[in-house]
Amino acid sequence: MSRFVFVTVALFAAVGCGSKGEKGEMGTNGSAGPGGDAGPEGAAGPAGDAGATGPTGNAGPSGDAGAAGTPGASGGTITGSVKDTNNAGLVGATISTSPTSSSTASDVSGNFSLASVPNGVFTVIATLAGYGASSVTGVSVTAGGSTSAAFVLYLADGGFASISGTVKNTAGAAIANATVSVSGVDASAVTAADGTYTITNVPAPGPYFLDVAPPTNDADAGYFAGDTRVSLLLTRASHTDASIILSARPSSAATYIGTSLCALCHAVVGDTTIVPRHASAGHWRSLSLDGGERFVSTSLWPSVGATVDTGKYAQDPNGVKYDAGNGGSGWNRVYLCQNSAGSYAMMFGPNPDAGVDAGCTGAGGTTQGIVIPVAGTYGGEGDRSTWDGGIVANLGKFKQRFFARVNDVDSGTGWTYTAGKDKDLLVLPVQVTQSGDGYPKFDVYKETEWANRNRTFAYACAGCHNTNMNIVWDQAGGSDYITSYAYTDLNVGCEKCHGPGSEHVAVGGGLAKAIINPKYLTADRERQVCGQCHSGDDGKNEGSQKKYGYAYNLNYADAGATYIGRGTYVPGFYDISEFISNLDGGASFNAWATIFGTKTWGKAHRQQYAMLLKSKHVNNTTRRMTCASCHDVHSTYQGPKAHSVTSGSDTFVFETPRFNNNVLCLSCHAGSGEFATMATSDVAAIQVGDSRVVSKNGTNQSFTAGEIASALERVGDVVEGHMNNKANMGFFVMYDPEREPGVGRCMNCHMPRTAKSGGYTTGVDEFGKTALIEGDQGSHVFDVIRPQMSRIMTDGGVSDTAVMPNSCGPCHARYRFSGDGQ
Repeated sequence: MSRFVFVTVALFAAVGCGSKGEKGEMGTNGSAGPGGDAGPEGAAGPAGDAGATGPTGNAGPSGDAGAAGTPGASGGTITGSVKDTNNAGLVGATISTSPTSSSTASDVSGNFSLASVPNGVFTVIATLAGYGASSVTGVSVTAGGSTSAAFVLYLADGGFASISGTVKNTAGAAIANATVSVSGVDASAVTAADGTYTITNVPAPGPYFLDVAPPTNDADAGYFAGDTRVSLLLTRASHTDASIILSARPSSAATYIGTSLCALCHAVVGDTTIVPRHASAGHWRSLSLDGGERFVSTSLWPSVGATVDTGKYAQDPNGVKYDAGNGGSGWNRVYLCQNSAGSYAMMFGPNPDAGVDAGCTGAGGTTQGIVIPVAGTYGGEGDRSTWDGGIVANLGKFKQRFFARVNDVDSGTGWTYTAGKDKDLLVLPVQVTQSGDGYPKFDVYKETEWANRNRTFAYACAGCHNTNMNIVWDQAGGSDYITSYAYTDLNVGCEKCHGPGSEHVAVGGGLAKAIINPKYLTADRERQVCGQCHSGDDGKNEGSQKKYGYAYNLNYADAGATYIGRGTYVPGFYDISEFISNLDGGASFNAWATIFGTKTWGKAHRQQYAMLLKSKHVNNTTRRMTCASCHDVHSTYQGPKAHSVTSGSDTFVFETPRFNNNVLCLSCHAGSGEFATMATSDVAAIQVGDSRVVSKNGTNQSFTAGEIASALERVGDVVEGHMNNKANMGFFVMYDPEREPGVGRCMNCHMPRTAKSGGYTTGVDEFGKTALIEGDQGSHVFDVIRPQMSRIMTDGGVSDTAVMPNSCGPCHARYRFSGDGQ
């Protein structure tokens, strides 16, 4: 502390009060302080001028020429088999066609393939030394298509036989001057005044079918051509009584009268069950304009005054996109409404978060949605009682769609019609799916085009669903619009299959009087009655304007009343090829593609006819099958009302046989091939055991419980042997078609569900990956689809539904194949 004081005193003493000294030199600058914070960013300067366009570059070298395209198909293929009466394949049989195209020989298994057959209709002939020749007529070949034919050859004895019989009309009256011919043989005779005929010098043995041409081909003749459906097996010098019935025909001037007028007589005379059965059938009930009376799955719809959000998006009826981009569709959310009991509607509006009109009244205007009343329904009725008191699954139980009247849809207000706008409909874009995964559920249908003028019912649907549909088409300025629409019956009425009935009524009705009976047409023409609609999901048509999606021919419509039907198909009068283009080989047959380039199995609904043409049920030497051979066309019962089978000298009639217990299939196959040790009487016993009626030669049959048990055992042994022989299913397999999954049920293997109407059913494969199991409509080719075919039957896509179902997949996971590997 003392040291500090001393220093201070000395300093003051030194300074004192003397004069100011000189200024010292400036000291050096100190270090710079830290920098301040950066100031705010200045405004962007103006854009510079665009640079000048650079010079055009030189053209690159031309690419290599592409490979030559594959030549278009100019013909098709006929495949099949040649066997003897013991079902053994015959090697070395020569198979040829008439008109002549090419020929081939059967292999060691009796199979053959006749390739590059030109488009057309042929008779296919099989010959082999020591056997009588056999032929199948009416085999249709289309470009790129494949059809089949089956032959059974009988040992020849070198002799000749004669065939005799009568030709009558449906009232039992004789038809004179009709020509009866033996198919595939140059042998014929003309009927006498009493309708009788005798054909001599027919090479024995058979089998042979007979074809009958009416007296003349003009309308005054009053009859259509006919044929026999079961072949005649001839022996030397045999004299077979072959009677044939021909259907009557109206003239080309006949007009439609409507089903309600038909019902005045056919509910009280003849088969009095026809009208009740038809009235409850899907053909008559598929369309309903009764609002909500036939709604299914009503639990999916809201209660009165409430709203249900379907979670689906669709085009708005006036083109406004309330919810563009939301949900990935760029369209509008669809809601369901019920504003009063049974009064349903759909509303097109914004996302629920945007404030939807909860009452579905449309009171909020276009900012909250457009409400469209539901005017009616299509399909989907489901299980119900049948005319005979049973319960069956309605054949329309795949989906239910909903209609709106054109007058109730905003976009339709500017559509000009000269007539019929009040009848025309639009199919609303949300449907209830009743088959496939997760049913019942909401699904979409034509959601981005439903309100367009080329999606009206008259444009896309009416040709199949209406009876006597009439349209007027306007192509002025490329518009392609229907401007006039009318029909006699909204649904498939009597005259859709029996032809216009005005002349039938004018003469007082009755058998053989100016009305068509399809079962007495030729088998080919009877099949076409169903084929006019069951021919393709994308129906094509003939005429100068091929825009509509159903069988129709404007060439006949433009001619006015000169042509019966005025554009619509009339059974017997027309060939289906005049109304549907290339139905089994072109775009109209939506089938699974194969590496072989042919189309066989359909993948879309309503294609049963196109598949049936490829079936051995059509082209064989034993029986000419038609749709009515297996279906009662007047009801939704899954089987014919009365199925007739001839076995030797006996005729069995099975009343309403069933598919599920194999009676329908085995009644025909018993006694032949692999089923030779099974008698028709065994199948009859099973029918009686099912509490159904079967008669033999007109007498109802009865069997004891022991006889029925024995018949079941014999049939089981034969079917189990068939399963082991054909599918190696193992000697411990148990035949039990009555239980699910129906082991031994014919249709499970021979009618795999390759097609989809409502939805697909998926499951897992043996690796736990999702794979397609089946659709909801069965194949009508009737062949077993083996699993190895699924690997090549693909539509080229990468999805769970890209690989076609097969016969084994529904039961065995190892025979399902994932399309995307997920």
